[in-house]
Amino acid sequence: MYAVIDIETTGGNFHKEAMTEVAVLITDGQRLIDSWSSLLNPGKSIPIEVSRITGITNEMVRNAPSFPMVARRIVEMTEGCTLVGHNVSFDYSFIRENFRRLGHPVYAQDEPPGLPRPAFIQPGPFMPFAEYRGEQPSPRFGRCPGNHGAAASYP
Repeated sequence: MYAVIDIETTGGNFHKEAMTEVAVLITDGQRLIDSWSSLLNPGKSIPIEVSRITGITNEMVRNAPSFPMVARRIVEMTEGCTLVGHNVSFDYSFIRENFRRLGHPVYAQDEPPGLPRPAFIQPGPFMPFAEYRGEQPSPRFGRCPGNHGAAASYP
Protein backbone atom coordinates (compact mmCIF):
# COMPACT_ATOMS: atom_id res chain seq x y z
CA MET A 1 0.00 0.00 0.00
CA TYR A 2 1.06 3.55 -0.69
CA ALA A 3 0.34 6.75 1.21
CA VAL A 4 0.39 9.66 -1.20
CA ILE A 5 1.09 12.63 1.04
CA ASP A 6 1.05 16.35 0.47
CA ILE A 7 1.51 19.24 2.86
CA GLU A 8 1.52 23.02 2.69
CA THR A 9 3.67 25.07 5.05
CA THR A 10 4.45 28.60 6.22
CA GLY A 11 7.91 28.35 4.62
CA GLY A 12 10.72 26.04 3.61
CA ASN A 13 12.66 25.38 6.84
CA PHE A 14 11.19 22.46 8.79
CA HIS A 15 12.97 23.58 11.98
CA LYS A 16 11.44 27.08 11.93
CA GLU A 17 8.23 26.85 9.90
CA ALA A 18 4.97 24.96 10.37
CA MET A 19 2.43 23.01 8.36
CA THR A 20 -0.81 24.68 7.27
CA GLU A 21 -2.40 21.68 5.52
CA VAL A 22 -1.93 17.94 5.30
CA ALA A 23 -3.57 15.51 2.90
CA VAL A 24 -3.16 11.74 2.66
CA LEU A 25 -4.42 9.35 -0.02
CA ILE A 26 -4.12 5.61 0.51
CA THR A 27 -3.84 3.59 -2.68
CA ASP A 28 -2.80 0.16 -3.81
CA GLY A 29 -1.36 1.80 -6.93
CA GLN A 30 -4.55 1.25 -8.90
CA ARG A 31 -7.47 2.24 -6.67
CA LEU A 32 -8.10 4.90 -4.06
CA ILE A 33 -8.63 3.12 -0.74
CA ASP A 34 -8.99 6.08 1.63
CA SER A 35 -8.38 9.82 1.73
CA TRP A 36 -8.26 12.55 4.33
CA SER A 37 -7.14 16.15 4.54
CA SER A 38 -7.18 18.97 7.04
CA LEU A 39 -6.11 22.56 7.29
CA LEU A 40 -3.76 23.03 10.27
CA ASN A 41 -3.32 25.96 12.59
CA PRO A 42 0.44 26.60 12.35
CA GLY A 43 0.56 28.66 15.55
CA LYS A 44 2.15 31.51 13.62
CA SER A 45 1.27 33.93 10.89
CA ILE A 46 1.34 32.75 7.28
CA PRO A 47 3.50 35.11 5.20
CA ILE A 48 1.56 36.85 2.44
CA GLU A 49 3.91 35.42 -0.20
CA VAL A 50 3.12 31.90 0.98
CA SER A 51 -0.63 32.62 0.98
CA ARG A 52 -0.35 33.72 -2.64
CA ILE A 53 1.28 30.38 -3.56
CA THR A 54 -0.90 28.02 -1.50
CA GLY A 55 -4.15 29.94 -1.35
CA ILE A 56 -4.24 29.29 2.41
CA THR A 57 -4.79 32.37 4.58
CA ASN A 58 -4.49 33.12 8.28
CA GLU A 59 -8.29 33.37 8.47
CA MET A 60 -8.69 29.87 7.02
CA VAL A 61 -6.45 28.25 9.67
CA ARG A 62 -7.51 30.34 12.68
CA ASN A 63 -9.88 27.65 14.03
CA ALA A 64 -8.20 24.65 12.40
CA PRO A 65 -6.70 21.88 14.53
CA SER A 66 -3.00 21.99 15.38
CA PHE A 67 -0.66 19.18 14.33
CA PRO A 68 -0.88 17.34 17.69
CA MET A 69 -4.64 17.09 17.19
CA VAL A 70 -4.28 15.25 13.84
CA ALA A 71 -1.06 13.29 14.49
CA ARG A 72 -2.86 10.08 15.46
CA ARG A 73 -4.90 10.15 12.23
CA ILE A 74 -1.70 10.45 10.17
CA VAL A 75 -0.12 7.49 11.99
CA GLU A 76 -3.22 5.34 11.60
CA MET A 77 -3.50 6.07 7.88
CA THR A 78 0.17 5.69 6.95
CA GLU A 79 1.16 2.73 9.13
CA GLY A 80 2.72 0.03 6.97
CA CYS A 81 2.56 2.16 3.81
CA THR A 82 5.29 3.48 1.56
CA LEU A 83 5.11 7.27 1.41
CA VAL A 84 5.07 8.68 -2.10
CA GLY A 85 4.54 12.12 -3.53
CA HIS A 86 6.05 14.96 -5.44
CA ASN A 87 9.07 16.27 -3.50
CA VAL A 88 8.18 13.83 -0.72
CA SER A 89 11.48 14.46 1.10
CA PHE A 90 10.32 18.04 1.81
CA ASP A 91 6.94 16.89 3.12
CA TYR A 92 8.49 14.04 5.10
CA SER A 93 10.98 16.39 6.80
CA PHE A 94 8.11 18.47 8.21
CA ILE A 95 6.10 15.45 9.28
CA ARG A 96 9.09 13.79 10.97
CA GLU A 97 10.05 17.04 12.74
CA ASN A 98 6.52 17.51 14.06
CA PHE A 99 6.45 13.96 15.41
CA ARG A 100 9.86 14.53 17.02
CA ARG A 101 8.46 17.60 18.78
CA LEU A 102 5.66 15.41 20.14
CA GLY A 103 8.19 12.81 21.29
CA HIS A 104 6.40 10.11 19.28
CA PRO A 105 8.20 6.85 20.13
CA VAL A 106 8.47 5.62 16.53
CA TYR A 107 8.48 8.74 14.40
CA ALA A 108 10.99 10.48 16.68
CA GLN A 109 13.74 8.09 15.56
CA ASP A 110 15.78 8.69 12.42
CA GLU A 111 15.59 5.13 11.08
CA PRO A 112 12.81 3.33 12.96
CA PRO A 113 11.61 -0.11 11.95
CA GLY A 114 8.11 -0.05 10.52
CA LEU A 115 8.05 3.68 9.87
CA PRO A 116 6.58 4.58 6.50
CA ARG A 117 9.60 5.29 4.33
CA PRO A 118 9.52 7.98 1.68
CA ALA A 119 9.87 6.63 -1.83
CA PHE A 120 11.84 8.99 -4.00
CA ILE A 121 10.10 8.32 -7.28
CA GLN A 122 8.96 10.45 -10.15
CA PRO A 123 5.27 11.29 -9.86
CA GLY A 124 4.49 9.71 -13.26
CA PRO A 125 2.94 6.44 -12.00
CA PHE A 126 0.53 8.39 -9.81
CA MET A 127 -0.41 11.08 -12.33
CA PRO A 128 -3.98 9.76 -12.69
CA PHE A 129 -4.62 11.14 -9.19
CA ALA A 130 -3.61 14.62 -10.36
CA GLU A 131 -5.10 14.39 -13.83
CA TYR A 132 -8.58 13.07 -13.08
CA ARG A 133 -10.16 16.39 -14.09
CA GLY A 134 -7.77 16.98 -16.97
CA GLU A 135 -5.56 19.23 -14.83
CA GLN A 136 -1.81 19.01 -15.09
CA PRO A 137 0.29 19.27 -11.93
CA SER A 138 2.08 22.57 -11.62
CA PRO A 139 5.75 21.95 -12.48
CA ARG A 140 6.71 24.84 -10.20
CA PHE A 141 4.82 23.83 -7.08
CA GLY A 142 4.06 20.15 -7.65
CA ARG A 143 0.32 20.53 -7.12
CA CYS A 144 -2.82 20.79 -9.14
CA PRO A 145 -3.97 24.26 -10.19
CA GLY A 146 -7.02 25.46 -8.30
CA ASN A 147 -6.40 23.25 -5.25
CA HIS A 148 -4.42 23.69 -2.07
CA GLY A 149 -2.68 20.35 -2.59
CA ALA A 150 -2.70 17.59 -5.19
CA ALA A 151 -3.61 14.89 -2.70
CA ALA A 152 -6.53 16.89 -1.35
CA SER A 153 -8.00 17.31 -4.81
CA TYR A 154 -9.00 13.69 -5.36
CA PRO A 155 -12.78 13.23 -5.03
